[in-house]
Amino acid sequence: MKNKNLSLRTMYNISIMALVVGIFSYLAFSEGGLFDLFRNSKSFNKKWLFLAVVLHLLNMLVDIFNTYVFANNVKKISFNNSTKVSLVGQFFSAITPGAYGGQPMQVVILSNYGIKSGIAVSILIQKFLVYQTVLTILSALAIIIRFDYFNNQLDKTIWFLTILGFLMQAIVILGILLFSFNKKLTNFLVSSVFKIFKSLHFIKNYDEKVEKTEKQLEAFYKGNIELFKNRSLVLKTYTLTTIQLLCMSVVPFYVCRAIYVSSVNLSLIDMMCAQIFIITASSLIPTPGSLGAAEGAMGVFLMPFFNDETIKPAILIVRLISYYLTIFISFPFSHLAKKRK
Repeated sequence: MKNKNLSLRTMYNISIMALVVGIFSYLAFSEGGLFDLFRNSKSFNKKWLFLAVVLHLLNMLVDIFNTYVFANNVKKISFNNSTKVSLVGQFFSAITPGAYGGQPMQVVILSNYGIKSGIAVSILIQKFLVYQTVLTILSALAIIIRFDYFNNQLDKTIWFLTILGFLMQAIVILGILLFSFNKKLTNFLVSSVFKIFKSLHFIKNYDEKVEKTEKQLEAFYKGNIELFKNRSLVLKTYTLTTIQLLCMSVVPFYVCRAIYVSSVNLSLIDMMCAQIFIITASSLIPTPGSLGAAEGAMGVFLMPFFNDETIKPAILIVRLISYYLTIFISFPFSHLAKKRK
């Protein structure tokens, strides 16, 4: 069984690597790709590209500040340690399907900094809740502000899937709120899962595990209550998260400026709305870094701002900045999670 699981894992890793190489090669070397742009274009403006990189670095820095603010509401930890927690989370979120690996690694590291695992879970869930709430609000505003524009520009099926993704985000937020503050329901769900595992002989020391889980849930609820009592904390985290998402949404605009310089009549608001839709749509696909989905969504939502000669290099440049640069910067911190595994 172990060999089979290892084989499946290896096959999965190989398929992901093949997907990465395939997408990169297509966007870089095919006709109208990045290398064609560099060969044929004399108007590529590096200053705009530099601004795009700066905005993404600001996005990463805001995430560090957010982690610092949330963690220090519970236990004072240094900004240096908050940086480590944030970057470890960003790295493992980028390389694991559906970004599921980021938060568990952060819980482990926070527990090593003296924060109980139940409290650490509540911190990260609230941080995730704030992020999803702000993203949903921005998505709603984008739909309201530019509904006619994107309804006319996009295929009706794509537009329907975008609206569906928005609704799913709203449902996720409601589910997290329910899980976070309805203690009876959560205890019932957790105990039901434990009973099923016990009946299937998947769990040993049942009473001990239940008791430990109940203690962690108690810490989790206390953490949630304390977090939302602090209005200053709520204001800070929602403000920081809004800045973070706005930084992310402007990156394609500067990439477009880098390719077209200033000769294109481009609406910043339209492109920001398009990028918000891209984040929303691609988050539904559980591949590492939304591989394939993000590129496909960009091809759909950014096409009105580019043409056949520039859309491929634009997608690749945006992904190099927003995804691969994140991995490159956060990779040196990945060993912290391995040491504490």
